[in-house]
Amino acid sequence: MGENDNGVADLSVSVIEQEIESRSDGGGHTADVVVLDSVGSTNTWLKEKLAQTALPAGQFALCATEHQTAGRGRRGKTWHTPKQGVTFSVAFSVAHPVRELSGLSLLCGVAVCDTLRELGVSALMKWPNDILVQQAKLAGILVEIAHASDNVSTVIVGIGLNYRRGAEAGQIDQSSTDLLVLLGESLPPRSRLIGRMATAVFAACQQDIPETVAQLVTDWSEYDALAGMAVNIEGGPETQSGMADGIDPSGQLRVRTSEGEFLVSSGNVSVRPV
Repeated sequence: MGENDNGVADLSVSVIEQEIESRSDGGGHTADVVVLDSVGSTNTWLKEKLAQTALPAGQFALCATEHQTAGRGRRGKTWHTPKQGVTFSVAFSVAHPVRELSGLSLLCGVAVCDTLRELGVSALMKWPNDILVQQAKLAGILVEIAHASDNVSTVIVGIGLNYRRGAEAGQIDQSSTDLLVLLGESLPPRSRLIGRMATAVFAACQQDIPETVAQLVTDWSEYDALAGMAVNIEGGPETQSGMADGIDPSGQLRVRTSEGEFLVSSGNVSVRPV
C-alpha cells in the first residue's frame, strides 16, 4: 500500500474488504468493492453500474474514491471533496417500495454517528442528513434511489466525511471540522474507516425500515443536534419557523410554534438566533 504526498495511505480494496468481513459478525454480508482514483460522483458511478439490477440479499456494492470532482449534497448543493478524503457510496436492495423508505437517511446517519462515537467523536445528527460535532459539520449523507419496483428498491447512500481538510475548508459555507482536528494522532486509516462505516450503514438498513424508523423516535434525543433550537425551514413557497421538537414515527421533523405543531418531510433547515 502506497502513500500520497501528505503521508496518508492510499485507499485499498483489500483493506476495505477485510474490515467489512471482520465487521459482518457472521451475518454472511459480502461486498463488491471498487476504489477509483478520481470520479465525478460515487453515487452516480454506482447508479450507472447497477442500471436496473437489484443486488441480492446480504450483498452491497461500495465505491470509494481518492478524489470526487462533482460531489453533490442535498437540494443540488456542492460537496467540496479534497483529495485523500473519505468519500464513498454504498448500494444495496431493500424489500420495500419507495413510499416506505421515509426516514432512511436518519437510520444511515445514526449508524455513522455510532461509528464515530466508537472512535471517541461526540457526533450528533442535524435532520435530515448532516453529521455535526459541536454544531460544526463533519459529514454529509445523500440517499438516492437507483431504481424500484412494487416491493424492492435499490438504494444508494453517499457519504462524504471531512477527514483532513486542506484549502477546500475555505470553500465551505458553514462552520465545519474534520477528523484530524478531533482525533489528532488517533486518526484511523481511511480504508478501515470506510469499511467500518459502510458495514454499519448496510446493517442498519437490513431490518424492517418503517418499523425501525418508528422505533428511532424513542432514542432520537441522543442524536438530535437540533433539540430545542429555533429553526427556519426553506424549500416551500415561504420560509417556516419554529422550535425543533424531535421526529415523528415516519422520520419527519417536528416543529413547534405558538399556534401548534407542524411536520417537515423535506427542506433546508437552519438554526436561527433567538
